[in-house]
Amino acid sequence: MDALTASIEVEVHFYDVDSINMVWHGHYVKYLEQAREAFGRQYGIAYLDVYAAGYTTPIVDMHIRYKQIAHFEDKLRVEIRYVPCRSAKIIYDYTIFNQADGSVVAEAQTTQLFMTREGTFEVSSPDFYREWSEKVGAKGES
Repeated sequence: MDALTASIEVEVHFYDVDSINMVWHGHYVKYLEQAREAFGRQYGIAYLDVYAAGYTTPIVDMHIRYKQIAHFEDKLRVEIRYVPCRSAKIIYDYTIFNQADGSVVAEAQTTQLFMTREGTFEVSSPDFYREWSEKVGAKGES
């Protein structure tokens, strides 16, 4: 299977930086969210698609490793990669690059679980997710 990837460009806005002109660490979470939204639109598993199937996918684990500082007006590229797994969860890896020099600003990973709209976590992958995985060739490997 070819890796399922997507990328977005983000410009660091004034409201993203703190008093010493570096991106406040919490804003990276927003950049990851924007990348997940782009991935979902590109591969047909957007948040509203999941919701229409009767589920939500809350994040239950997130790790961000900051490698370099990003500043006001920097142009960043956020790359997201789907990590196939056999469990009833969605895992993404991310790399955030500074477009000016290609340096890695941050690396991250998120894990989402399937939850019914009633608030019950699923212990096995929902039918719609298995069908999506087969359609895009994203069968679990781990």
